[in-house]
Amino acid sequence: MLDFDPVAHRYTWMGFEVPSLSRVLELGGVQEDFSAINPEVLERKRQIGTAVHRAIELHLSGEEVSWPDEDSEAACAGYFASFLRALDKLPAPQSAPVLERPIGGFIGYACTPDYHTGELLIEWKTSSRIYPQYWVQLAGQEYAINAGGDPRKRQRYVVQLKPDGRPRIELAKEPLEDDQDFQAVLRLANWKRKNGRDR
Repeated sequence: MLDFDPVAHRYTWMGFEVPSLSRVLELGGVQEDFSAINPEVLERKRQIGTAVHRAIELHLSGEEVSWPDEDSEAACAGYFASFLRALDKLPAPQSAPVLERPIGGFIGYACTPDYHTGELLIEWKTSSRIYPQYWVQLAGQEYAINAGGDPRKRQRYVVQLKPDGRPRIELAKEPLEDDQDFQAVLRLANWKRKNGRDR
């Protein structure tokens, strides 16, 4: 059984801790290095990302969107408007979406995709640009979905939600290459963990 602690961002499978997909990407050397950015700026962006993702989940679940406070609502309004515009531009799903559900564990890592159906796999991002590792992240998510018994191949999208309300939508151009890149990253991450190089 897979359990997820959202506060610590920690996954456990049958009582044993397993790395997150983000940690796999970090060990594999493809995560962006934000160490030069002011920690307060990073924390503010993290808070915005968390609040926007929660609002998206509420909206897609048919619930009323709420915000932690008025400041958060003001800071996130443009990003959420960007999401609403993106929905009009993305392909309509042919099956019910799965939202923010942890998957994996038995494959040696776990993750929580933002949004997926039988045809689509989408990451909502509030970052300042679309980073190359997002495509490897999506490949890792699809690998986990496929390993869980759903072998369908999905169109993979990264949607950059921008504060001006205008989304940037990109479709994976080389999904097979992304799959190969992810397998290489996963092998390196597993090697580091096996040989104590993951500290």
